[in-house]
Amino acid sequence: MNIVLRPLKLSDWHLVASIELDAEQERFAGGDMDAIFLALQTSNFSEALHPFAIVADADVVGFYVLREGPALPAWASKDAVTLHSFRVSRSQQGKGYGTVGLKLAARWIAANRPEIQQLMLTVNADNPDASALYLHCGFRATGVIFKGRIGQERVLACEIDALSRHSGQPE
Repeated sequence: MNIVLRPLKLSDWHLVASIELDAEQERFAGGDMDAIFLALQTSNFSEALHPFAIVADADVVGFYVLREGPALPAWASKDAVTLHSFRVSRSQQGKGYGTVGLKLAARWIAANRPEIQQLMLTVNADNPDASALYLHCGFRATGVIFKGRIGQERVLACEIDALSRHSGQPE
């Protein structure tokens, strides 16, 4: 199986519109795709936002946004890239696409932003499945916890080198 990242333009929301999540997962993943792309399109820092589709063979199975520089959230280290709105379509979950998607993010960062040493993200305290995925892939808690838009969020970080070498493969 060939799994790749496809960079998206800020107008490419229709390419990931087929990703389906249950309501709870969609809340954890930043809301619906229309709202996510509207926020991307209206950002003052569009050059620092990098949306990607995770594509397995010819099928879009996942999505996320990488943020850098002026688009970094307040909780992020200035020398990091952050991951947002990560989702794998419900019918594709449990097949390893999330793990491979994270590894591909690290490889993109290593190739395109070699000065960046870590990938950071937040995970809602009520989202044990996502927490388990991130910890399995080598993320570690930074100790920072804050009230996010839908509850307590923990900040996690992972070294780019370690994540890009992670051995996760889809089934």
